[in-house]
Amino acid sequence: MDEKYYIINKNALPSVYEKVVMVKKLLYTGKCKTVNEAAKEAGISRSAFYKYKDDVSVYVDSSESHILSLNLILSDQKGLLSSLLTLLSNYGASILTINQNIPFDDIAPVTVSLTTRELTCTPDELVEIISNVSGILKVEVIGKN
Repeated sequence: MDEKYYIINKNALPSVYEKVVMVKKLLYTGKCKTVNEAAKEAGISRSAFYKYKDDVSVYVDSSESHILSLNLILSDQKGLLSSLLTLLSNYGASILTINQNIPFDDIAPVTVSLTTRELTCTPDELVEIISNVSGILKVEVIGKN
């Protein structure tokens, strides 16, 4: 079967499609435990959900994702990672992922991905700010879009 996909403004579609997405979100977040409960909350029948569940998804434009991924080398100091996360938050960054490896030779490798959509400075300025924090030995941008 030759599948085709279309990007359509939600305002041009019947509301059932948006409600199917709502049911998926209610189930995913755990706000509702069953399809029946989620469908009822969204205002559609279970059968409507099952009819469209595999065919309706939210489109996320990755070109507008505003994600910055950093490799950092931190000195193995108590509270340094916590201070870094607070600093990022203070500049409007929202952490998407964080991976801290086991420290060795008094250094701790860390990889952080964050959203830059609400930054109060440019991503380059943020990298410079992070680089000047005592105990952060290296900051390297590994991805930016």
